Amino acid sequence: MKGLENFFIQHQMAGSTDPAERNKIIVSFRFALTYLLITASTFPFCILFHRPDILSLMGFLFLQNLGALVCIKRCDNLNATVVLLAASSLINVLGNSYFASFNLSIIIFIWPVIISVFVNFVLGRKATLIFLGLFSLSVIAISIIRISVPYPFNPIDDMRINYSAGFMIVMASAFLYYFLSLHDHSRNEALSSQISAIESRNNTLHIVAHDLRNVTTSNQGCITLLQIAIKEGNAKDIQTFITLLANGTSASNSIVNDLLNSASMKSEMDNLEIEATDLSMLIQTLVNQYHPVAANKNIAIQFHPGNTSIYAEVDASKVERAFGNLITNAIKFSHPGGTLKIELEATKEVVTAKFKDNGIGIPEHLKSSIFTKHTKAGRRGTQGEYSTGLGMYIVKNFLDLHQATITVNSPECHGTEFVITIPRTFQKATAKRTLMDRLIPTGQIQ
Repeated sequence: MKGLENFFIQHQMAGSTDPAERNKIIVSFRFALTYLLITASTFPFCILFHRPDILSLMGFLFLQNLGALVCIKRCDNLNATVVLLAASSLINVLGNSYFASFNLSIIIFIWPVIISVFVNFVLGRKATLIFLGLFSLSVIAISIIRISVPYPFNPIDDMRINYSAGFMIVMASAFLYYFLSLHDHSRNEALSSQISAIESRNNTLHIVAHDLRNVTTSNQGCITLLQIAIKEGNAKDIQTFITLLANGTSASNSIVNDLLNSASMKSEMDNLEIEATDLSMLIQTLVNQYHPVAANKNIAIQFHPGNTSIYAEVDASKVERAFGNLITNAIKFSHPGGTLKIELEATKEVVTAKFKDNGIGIPEHLKSSIFTKHTKAGRRGTQGEYSTGLGMYIVKNFLDLHQATITVNSPECHGTEFVITIPRTFQKATAKRTLMDRLIPTGQIQ
């Protein structure tokens, strides 16, 4: 069953990312296949009761239902499939009611109820009203035909109906139960998808709030030092801190723009802006930006990029935010008078960045969860700085988008070293998973 389902709907499922639409595709396939099997099951009765006329009708319906399955496989939307199935159901009911007695007609009329539920689920209320209107007109027409009897017809013998009525009721009831189960399952999946989407948006807000707080903290440090420079009349420092504030404001705008992009339901993968970026300059800019915050705790940041630029194909804003979180964490968890050492190395294939502090380190029992959302590894800084437990989760997410790896070496009370390895060439084909709709792996712990 699963292999048959993959054969018919794999193409449509691959081309759709909307969970509700995917559920409609699955339900349409299963409905069409079940309808096809039910139609085929009537063939033995037609042969047993010597009714080649009804057998011809059911053969036509079988081909029509088979055409609905072909439409599912070949067409880009479900409209043609639903139209074929709805038309087949009308022909089925009217054709059989023409040949049947009144008792069998009542049994057959159960089918349009099932079709109505299906049409409403896939195409909506308007299409359902059209179907019911056509069905009502068709029933009126067949009733007039049977009353006036302008054409001879050969109804099914009531005795033979007794043989098949029970079977038909069981088949119709079983299918109705089966379809309603599919309907409920699909609706529940759609609701679960909506809940996941809401959680993703909340997750995005947490991340943006966390990053904005980092930038705000940096700006507050700049403002404090700027006030001191103004009192001392140090024009050079005043200009430096104004430039840092401008950079912080620009970073805030970048984060807000990312939030607006997320609100438009685009994946972070679609939002990546890959370009050759000088990572040496990027880190130096971050060092300058966070220098006032480090200076407030008397923490030295050592970074010696040398005279050689080191380029990699990355989304500069996201890598900057990832590295910024590492610097912020190092400052937060280092004691006053500590040191943060940043090193940058490159080979032909990868760039390696190392962030090493001599702070409080990470306890062994917390290492396995530092990259998870709202991790219990989130602790207050050495001066009581608040932690949301999102910093390393953000870092891991943004690095995952670049197929980068991150490892950590952190003996408790002896500092922490993070090592990031980023491919110099971005391979988009291997970066298909989006940032918000998947579980984030724990990462490599050394």
